[in-house]
Amino acid sequence: MFHVTNLGDFGGDVKPFADLRGYVPEPGDHWAAFDWDAAIEWDAEAWDEHVEAAVLATEEAERLVSGWRLANL
Repeated sequence: MFHVTNLGDFGGDVKPFADLRGYVPEPGDHWAAFDWDAAIEWDAEAWDEHVEAAVLATEEAERLVSGWRLANL
């Protein structure tokens, strides 16, 4: 797990996948290790889908960060 602020201004699309403290799950993480809103109930399928979407959003944000760094260094 990592914190959404690690992505700076490029983390906006990743925020919906973060828990209440801003931590984003990665493959191998378990939902119980996070601080979720009490209204969210996870099952294995929903969790897997959430993590997959979080990974895709994170990869895109990291790609944008990398592009920004190349253009601004």
